[in-house]
Amino acid sequence: MCFIVPQTLLSVGVLDTLRFHLAKTTTIEKIITFEANLFIGRGLTQKKTIPTSSLVFVVSKKLPKANHKVRIVNYRHYTEQQKGDFERYLKSRNREKKFVVQSELFRHFENWNFIKEDDNFLRLQEKYNEHSLSIEEYRRNALKDYDDVCFDIGYLIDERTRSSTPEYYLFPNIEKRYFTIKSARGYWAKDREIKLLRANQGHRLLSMRHKILWRYNNPDKFHFTDKNVISSRNNICFIGSNDQKELLFMFSVLNAPLNWFLLNKLLRVANEKSVLIGLSSIKDYIRIPRITSKNQKLKDKIIALTESMLALEDVTLRDIVDFGKLNVQKFDTICIEKNDLVLSNGKEFRLKISDGNTNLVQKIVHEQYKDGGLLTEQTIALSELKSLPAIDFDRQSAIKKEIDDIVFALYFDTHVKDVAQHEFYGYVCP
Repeated sequence: MCFIVPQTLLSVGVLDTLRFHLAKTTTIEKIITFEANLFIGRGLTQKKTIPTSSLVFVVSKKLPKANHKVRIVNYRHYTEQQKGDFERYLKSRNREKKFVVQSELFRHFENWNFIKEDDNFLRLQEKYNEHSLSIEEYRRNALKDYDDVCFDIGYLIDERTRSSTPEYYLFPNIEKRYFTIKSARGYWAKDREIKLLRANQGHRLLSMRHKILWRYNNPDKFHFTDKNVISSRNNICFIGSNDQKELLFMFSVLNAPLNWFLLNKLLRVANEKSVLIGLSSIKDYIRIPRITSKNQKLKDKIIALTESMLALEDVTLRDIVDFGKLNVQKFDTICIEKNDLVLSNGKEFRLKISDGNTNLVQKIVHEQYKDGGLLTEQTIALSELKSLPAIDFDRQSAIKKEIDDIVFALYFDTHVKDVAQHEFYGYVCP
């Protein structure tokens, strides 16, 4: 048999039984993958390119012999000269060839995307597994109570009926630059019915005080909140807990570059616009570092640093500028002079900026009020000025880097000071 199918055959979770069956009961002769779009010249004008992730899959309907090797051919993206000339593309050297023992496909039937990677990838996965627990093992062995952590999706509710006035549950705005939830796009009243989807674990998630959440479609990071958040259906995924410190640890582990690297390698498909990361993807592919008395201090440090990193997103201008007893409410100009924030409405007011924050205030003023000069069409309100977010993203990035290095050290049982020299550090964080 020879089939041309989408590359989702390699990675989609619900097809794991098919991969299991093929690896166990057939002889897989060859798997050929293509990063290029092969279906071109489509549509009424014959000029439309269809994004595809094609895969040629050749099997013989017989049991595999011991140590049978599968021929793997991975074609890379075609060059401009090869575009549309498939004979040239298929005969080119723009491909990688190797063999994979079929027993490896059977052993890793949950995901076959590794066939497109070099040998380092499987070695990385093996080392990753050595000092870590699956999500289920983590819940059974590392938590006081298995149900301390709840995985769930949204509910059967209609967001079109949301309220614009603050009520009990909020529909969160997930903003790319923040790790926390800063605003809502609407609210759902507490006394309004919240129906369950088939996959829901009752209404347990709603009673959890702390939550990790992320977009199901093309997430760029995991977010953390203590707010009463809710969503409709499965456009947002949640992990909830009443144990703040344990959830902060999980939040930092999920956001580690190592785990984003694995998720992208295992779930992303060539030419597909979207990568879908649902609860099953997290449970199947993410593992939690094993914590012992030897490394408990590293876990504690991760939690403390994560609290500091998230707290930076609560800082406003009033926290780093001394507004004193200033009671003038409207101003015409704003600028920075040395270590002072200078406001004017005909009369000049100088406000001291706390040490080390002058450049940050300068950046905030520049972004909010153009060049920080005269504002002929805008009046500066004192209340709005005080409440401006004053997030030091550079400092936050530095803390995040420190957290990520500690997480890496936990996964590979190495000293934090040595992580940059580890064999997989440059592979994961080039």
